[in-house]
Amino acid sequence: MNEGPWAFDGSILLLKQMNGDEQPSEMEFTTARFWVKICDLPMKKKTMAFAELLGSKLGNFVDVEEEDILAPSKYLKVRVDVDITKPLLRGMRVNVQSQPKWVAVKYVKLPDYCYACMWPHWPCL
Repeated sequence: MNEGPWAFDGSILLLKQMNGDEQPSEMEFTTARFWVKICDLPMKKKTMAFAELLGSKLGNFVDVEEEDILAPSKYLKVRVDVDITKPLLRGMRVNVQSQPKWVAVKYVKLPDYCYACMWPHWPCL
């Protein structure tokens, strides 16, 4: 369950823990857990607190790759539960010394997506 995201034949495969009391028809599959790379982030902003803040803008923050905080890499990798019923963010503005800077967002192992409407790969309605 924790090693995802899972894909089958290029499409996302969502798994959910069941407690046994719910009916399968009542289960909602609206989130998927992804590692997300936040690219070109200034070194001063590579902190645990800022990783949590950025992760919460992308979805529900779960974890951060701690070696990315300590190493001088080009990105910061956070684990986020992304709401797949909404379009994905391609990036965001980050204030650095009262000056907004654009940082790109890349989703690791993202399965097929409809790039016309930015929704997961199922028929567009």
